Amino acid sequence: MRAQGSPQGPVAVALYRALTTDAVVSGLVGGRIYEVRPRARVALPMLLIDPPQLYPSVASGMGGFAWEITVQLHVWSDDRTHQGVQAIISALTEALHVQRLDVVGYTTIDCACEFVDALSEPDDDAPDRVLRHHVAGYRVTVQQ
Repeated sequence: MRAQGSPQGPVAVALYRALTTDAVVSGLVGGRIYEVRPRARVALPMLLIDPPQLYPSVASGMGGFAWEITVQLHVWSDDRTHQGVQAIISALTEALHVQRLDVVGYTTIDCACEFVDALSEPDDDAPDRVLRHHVAGYRVTVQQ
């Protein structure tokens, strides 16, 4: 089936499906996987999938046009150390890095983790508490 339009939506759906159906990832965040940041405070840890960014790929070839889609995955925790968030990041890597995502209408060429940043941020609701916030950047390359 030849895909029409942008692969952003199908890639977002594939990422969400891959993460919510992965028992380890889902279990570590208690099923709290979101595509839109919740307005109300939710229990932590949680995982937020940012909207994907789309770029035409210079690696087009193999008989079709390729797209590179980058997406950032944010993990928040109120653990005192980074260990809990690091376990979630490891599970994300197992679920996504160098895996073939099922992107409807496209062939997945690659899914790769490009970076992980570890941050500590003050909790706006409890100034004496620090939140652990890790950001993992992924690049997904798909072809029509």
